[in-house]
Amino acid sequence: MRKAHDVWACERERLASVCSKRYPFEVGSEPLETKMGVVVLLPWLLRFLPTLIVGVVRSLFAPAVGFELEIHGRVEESLRSLGQLSPARWVGTGDLRTIVPYLLLSPRRLEYDRWWLRVPCCPARRDDPYARATGAADDEACALDVAWPAYRNENGPTFVILHGLNGGSDDGYVGDLVAAATARGSVAAVLVNRGLMDTPVRGTRALFHGARTCDVGAAVDALSLSTRQPVVLVGFSMGAILAANYAVKAGSRCPCAATVAISGSLCAAKTLEPCGDRSRRLWQPPLTAGLKQSFYLPNARRLGSKVDPRRIQRCSTVPEFDEAFVCRVHGYPALRAYYDDMSAAGAGDEAGLAKFSNLGTPLLVLHAKDDPILPVEACLPDKIADASPHLTLLLTDVGGHVGWPVAPIAKHRWGFMVEAALAFADAKVKEQTD
Repeated sequence: MRKAHDVWACERERLASVCSKRYPFEVGSEPLETKMGVVVLLPWLLRFLPTLIVGVVRSLFAPAVGFELEIHGRVEESLRSLGQLSPARWVGTGDLRTIVPYLLLSPRRLEYDRWWLRVPCCPARRDDPYARATGAADDEACALDVAWPAYRNENGPTFVILHGLNGGSDDGYVGDLVAAATARGSVAAVLVNRGLMDTPVRGTRALFHGARTCDVGAAVDALSLSTRQPVVLVGFSMGAILAANYAVKAGSRCPCAATVAISGSLCAAKTLEPCGDRSRRLWQPPLTAGLKQSFYLPNARRLGSKVDPRRIQRCSTVPEFDEAFVCRVHGYPALRAYYDDMSAAGAGDEAGLAKFSNLGTPLLVLHAKDDPILPVEACLPDKIADASPHLTLLLTDVGGHVGWPVAPIAKHRWGFMVEAALAFADAKVKEQTD
């Protein structure tokens, strides 16, 4: 190993050839400061409280369970060892396994080096994972938060991390992966979705939508150029949907040594079926409130008549918001057209599985069967296992959504997911370098 300050200058210089330290465009006004307050969340909290109480009572009397791994495809022994970890017994439902870590654990305090990555506007329905900024008048820029390790592991991968729906580089589970990666001497970079973390966006066509993969491709290229190490792409929730879709669209030309998709879906249309009813009723109201405050309110004046404010106000589920906002702003003719474009396996039909078969590099999909937000059916476990030899599908009986709390929670935090991502990354990088 070499000390990090011996290589930082070279890596930063190479990164500076494709990124800048300041947002490269003039913006007319700063985005509105919007926060989701107690008043917005209060009705949901009142509705959710009985579910929490029932979950705690059930946990007290439920027998101890393990994670019980169900594995499809080739898997390394290091992943099998995750089944030896013990779930925290007192969080005995998928709801509790999802929310308790967020209530108990504070995000790590990490030092990021922010860069601005110029990207093409890339309007919806014309997405190309290999599209790059060309200096066009409608180019945009994404924030890239880079964490440099104290020491550089010459044989380790570089991690590009995609956060969840309303998240950013300051999310707790993201910080846990960044901290673990840098402790091992790996550079970790978090791609911040357009408009989140109060980042500016110049035009409404350039606003974030879940089917655009060119930003991911540009970030992967930038970090590969900078560190000259194998790149491993890791996504959580919405970031997992993006990561898997990017890997499939990029196909055999995908430059990633491996991709890890945690608690994402491969077929978003499945969530519109009865298996998604509980999620829409119980979990999606606060997520939808966050979407309104992240994407609609800061851009309401610029959007003008493109969207109906009253319809946006009435939205209480993510599909309702996607139909009223995303489809209208980005020109999708219907919600299912957007969801098919966003999903690695399309609509989950013959055409969708044919799309997924384009996967050309290793992909780990990690999902819990008790996920209360994105039901496991959205991973197509009965269809997808044989769709590509590059897929490893790892299902656990319990875990929740971006949860998997291991006892004691204060010690292990989001360690189950982190260990899964690192183990898969190590195995695939080793295969390519041996």
